Amino acid sequence: RSIVNEIVTLPPTSIVGHHYEDGFPRLSSGKLDGRRIADDAAKAEAAGERAATPADDPSVATVAAVFRRHLGIEPEAEQTFVDLGGDSLRYIEVTLDLEELITDLPNAWHLEPVSALEARRVASAERRASEGRSASFVSLDTDVALRAVSIVMIVSQHFGLISLLGGAHVLLAAFGFNLARFQVPALGQRGPRPLLESAARLVVPTLGWTTVVALVSPVSIANYLLITNYWTSSAGETKYWFIEVLVQLLVVFALVVSIRPLRERVLEHQVAAGVVLLGIGLALRFGLHGWWDATAYAYKIPTVLVWLVGLGWLAAVIERPVERLALSAVTIVTTWGFFESPSRSLVIIGGILALVWIRSIPVPAIGRKAVASVASASMYIYLTHFQVTSPLQIESPLIRTVVAIGLGIVAARIAQPILAWLEAQVRAGTTGRDGLGRGNPEQRELSQRSRRA
Repeated sequence: RSIVNEIVTLPPTSIVGHHYEDGFPRLSSGKLDGRRIADDAAKAEAAGERAATPADDPSVATVAAVFRRHLGIEPEAEQTFVDLGGDSLRYIEVTLDLEELITDLPNAWHLEPVSALEARRVASAERRASEGRSASFVSLDTDVALRAVSIVMIVSQHFGLISLLGGAHVLLAAFGFNLARFQVPALGQRGPRPLLESAARLVVPTLGWTTVVALVSPVSIANYLLITNYWTSSAGETKYWFIEVLVQLLVVFALVVSIRPLRERVLEHQVAAGVVLLGIGLALRFGLHGWWDATAYAYKIPTVLVWLVGLGWLAAVIERPVERLALSAVTIVTTWGFFESPSRSLVIIGGILALVWIRSIPVPAIGRKAVASVASASMYIYLTHFQVTSPLQIESPLIRTVVAIGLGIVAARIAQPILAWLEAQVRAGTTGRDGLGRGNPEQRELSQRSRRA
């Protein structure tokens, strides 16, 4: 199984192993008996020969195995989740598996080397063996909880279940929060590539789903260029303004940090970089849009919203209480009154303040995976919730919301392994050419500098 994993770069959970004592079964013509092999594989899977998850099989219950499973990469001892190209889209699933192995997983585990996490795992295993019990409550990252709550709010509001707005704008702040946590530390190691990879992880499923929708509904070139937030009269039902804003911002950020001196300044002065980003966002909001009315675009364009990303960025990098108090005041002053609805402003302010002051929240262990699954699938829920429920003609807003979330999670479970495999193929084809292989000493030095910054 491990050999096959290296050849096709699939995670172990996607591979079924079955051993033939006397060689592969063949037809009378001498060709492989594909039908029998497929049947044997199905029987092997049913019998439990599929590679177990770390929580199920002690033989693979290591930190490196978790990383291999979700990232399709064999990590080295000194590499971190960020070094290996991890981002917020895969952070949740990796966190869930690591929490099965490590008691009190630190909030900044994504910046710890595999060797340090493995040491924590060994200590946790010994502690659990001596205690002989599991916790009824566990910690959940605040931004993960906010992603789950926000996507439920968005879908519920779209279907008329609630009238509370602001979930998408909380997600914009969470985007800035995770930008500072995952992509920025990787800039020293890989330049602007982490930003472009994150954009691709948004673009590929969005365009894939747009193509599926195009089979039954009209779409325009703006849908495929992801600029419907600037072209409000374009045809089609797939106007995903939120994803379009994220992609547009990621591309601009990548262009900025492609200039090496700027990239180094961002790495060395992350708080100052967040202040600059917030300042530019506020200048655009009050300066540019002081004479250019953005109402025609329903305030769904980057120049209006980038200040929220700056607030989220700063929420991730500041530490001192006085800094958090200052950021809280700026959040309240700049957000209140931006929208006509006071409740919308309160939702956004509350979400950002949660990012500023609360790093994690205790949740019942039995419900953690459910919340994390919704958060992990939030993009797919957002992409599909209208189209997958419209043909069902569900009248109840509550039932439609539940069905949309459930089907979005199913879509994520189908799409994520496929996209991970495609990404692994691309990475395998470029690693040797760009000199950024795992054993490259310069890469390791830049990675360490990035983590220190």
